[in-house]
Amino acid sequence: MSKRAKIRLTTYICAAILTTAAYAFVSHSRLADYRLTARHSSQLSFQEMVGAVDGMSKALEKSLYATDGSMCSSVCAQIYAGSQAAQATMATLPFSTQELERISGFVGLVGDYAYTLCREASVNGFTDEQRQNLAAMAETADAFARTLRSLQTNLNDGVIRMDSRERQLANVGIDSELTKLSAELKSAEDQFPEAARLVYDGKYSYEEDKQYQAVSEEQTRRTAAEFLHVSPDQLRLEYEYEGGGRRCYSLDSRSICTDAMGVESMTDSRLVSEAKLDTGAAEQIAADFLTNVGFENMQLSESSQHGAVAAMCFVCTQEETACLDSCINIAVALDDGSIYAFDATGMRTAGESLQWTVTKEEAEQKLPAGLSLQESRKVTCKSPGGSSVPCYELKCSDEKGREVKLYINAVTGLQQEIIIM
Repeated sequence: MSKRAKIRLTTYICAAILTTAAYAFVSHSRLADYRLTARHSSQLSFQEMVGAVDGMSKALEKSLYATDGSMCSSVCAQIYAGSQAAQATMATLPFSTQELERISGFVGLVGDYAYTLCREASVNGFTDEQRQNLAAMAETADAFARTLRSLQTNLNDGVIRMDSRERQLANVGIDSELTKLSAELKSAEDQFPEAARLVYDGKYSYEEDKQYQAVSEEQTRRTAAEFLHVSPDQLRLEYEYEGGGRRCYSLDSRSICTDAMGVESMTDSRLVSEAKLDTGAAEQIAADFLTNVGFENMQLSESSQHGAVAAMCFVCTQEETACLDSCINIAVALDDGSIYAFDATGMRTAGESLQWTVTKEEAEQKLPAGLSLQESRKVTCKSPGGSSVPCYELKCSDEKGREVKLYINAVTGLQQEIIIM
């Protein structure tokens, strides 16, 4: 190799080294900036969480002194807003909060309880029992808020450190001698009291664990086989729930679950490639199928097509009432008309008779301005807590031509729900 070639090669190598070093320096600087930004962002999220919990705590304390309905309703709205903000900020922390079950459960319960009370309290204020429940929540929330403020002070003073989203080697040398915020919150979780078992008409209301009625494996197998029109020995038992009342079986691409009341659900995982039937034919197939398996007085409520599968919802009817809170979801494959899915978990058991103190004419008089009434009917709706509410469904159209469904509570005469299609 000539001297000139050696000089040129050396120059290229030096240039490459300098370029790589410059790139590494810039990348390291950017990484440091990103890490600093992420840390500040995480600290801001925790700061907002502290503020949200503190706001929720103060709103709970206000409930102890609220007497008139409008103030009680306003306080409930503030409690709910604080709970929602706390849950949102907890989700943005740089570590998993799945282990913080008691803390998350308490924050969710507080918000749901306040949301449920909001409408009721606007009329008569809080009952003594409700006020006692809110007082207990206020005490727990105040203690939790104090804990968070203390952690925030320690975080700002450098006594504890914020967790990093980076893992393993990226965390080496980053204040490894300090306790992480996640560990401190886990310690607070261990000391956190269990959530109260409140019975109210909300989604977090306490309910006793469902006890399945004992039934033999032979009987549930026979029930599943009759539903699928196959021999019982063709089914394979997949799993059995504790108590011996609910079992799930499989056959080719189908899975079916049964209990003492009959078939609970069935799904088919096969690929439906081409639609050869229309939705009208599928609806008739589904209606005939429900009649054949013993479900009478069912009415089609909703129907839609998803690719080559038609999905429908059938509701129970009792005399003139459509029970929207008691339904069966069923899907039909449009290639061969077979039942593709069946779900009867939405069927409610018979309960106490409902009272209808508001007439249909009185309900129709509640129609707001701007809506044109198309038709009305008696229905039952499901409350947030799962109970049945007698209502009148007013099917209307607005000035823009959209369909609006207005539900009037048949006991109180107040609006229960509004759905804009």
